[in-house]
Amino acid sequence: MSPLCLLSLLLAAAAPGANKNVWLLEQPNWQREEAALLEALLMYTRDLRVPITISLAPADADTAKADATEAPVAEAQTETARARCAADASLVLWFGGSKAAPSLSVYRCRESLESQMRLSPVDDLDLAAQTLALKLRGVIAQLSEEAANRRTTGRASARPPAPDDSAMLAESAPKPGGAASPAVWELGLSYSLLAANANSDLRQGATLRLGRSLARWPVALEADATFATSMVNGSEGYRVSVSDLPLGLSVSARWQGAHWLFAVGPRATLHYVTAHGSGPENRQGGSSRLAAGMGVLGQVRYQVWKSLAFGLAWSGDLALPRQRFTLDGGHAVDVGMWQLALAAGAVYSY
Repeated sequence: MSPLCLLSLLLAAAAPGANKNVWLLEQPNWQREEAALLEALLMYTRDLRVPITISLAPADADTAKADATEAPVAEAQTETARARCAADASLVLWFGGSKAAPSLSVYRCRESLESQMRLSPVDDLDLAAQTLALKLRGVIAQLSEEAANRRTTGRASARPPAPDDSAMLAESAPKPGGAASPAVWELGLSYSLLAANANSDLRQGATLRLGRSLARWPVALEADATFATSMVNGSEGYRVSVSDLPLGLSVSARWQGAHWLFAVGPRATLHYVTAHGSGPENRQGGSSRLAAGMGVLGQVRYQVWKSLAFGLAWSGDLALPRQRFTLDGGHAVDVGMWQLALAAGAVYSY
């Protein structure tokens, strides 16, 4: 089974109960572009949950009569699109033009309307395919909404003329500052370094992060927990070990491009602090306390694969009340009022 067919099956599985198809006319000269577009559609339309199946269909035999080194004749491709519409398609796509200036033809079956979308930038196929997929997401969502309204009313509703594709679809193209991405879950694991104002030693740890990015706005909700080494102080037969488990909840605004993501926002924390001390004559004791904190979280990530990114995260928070522990009436360990953390790791999106 070819990679294109496998991608089309994955896209079909993402829309249970489909009764309309989006057809991409497969052509030998455009296999790289078709594969990139299907992969981008799988990424950007998986959350729509609409009855549309995205699959592949070869161009009709009449189309193949053209010279093998040239693009299929436009009229023949349009006739092929109309034939698909008469079967079960709502949208038919095919690549055309020259390799130096390629474009995607979009044929909307209900309106019998054909429009062109440029494949740009030509030298970055992944970015160009993601741009097309975001534009097609707007078209598919509109067609699905119209189909749902017709099923609800049981008759075709009077609708205004179809809007100009270039104006409507431009809203979905990536913009500086980041457009909202489809809602996804994120799971991250990072190596962390922590420091406090009252404890000069750096502590090492691991940070586990669970997040949810929203589809409507470029905003993410995240929860995190850091498991770090203990703060230890000992002298003259006394030893005190203090562990701090910070649990964080943050809301961050995001700016996202083709590969880079930047995020910043407020972060609330709950510190679970436990202490254990021992002294001469085998004397021992322990204590547990809670402290609330408020601070800020910042992140930067680079996407290395469609679902995997590596990045840095930094945070700082002020915790109250200040946690101090004593042993036999003397000062032992001061956790401090504020803490800083730096983490580096990977984030998986699904």
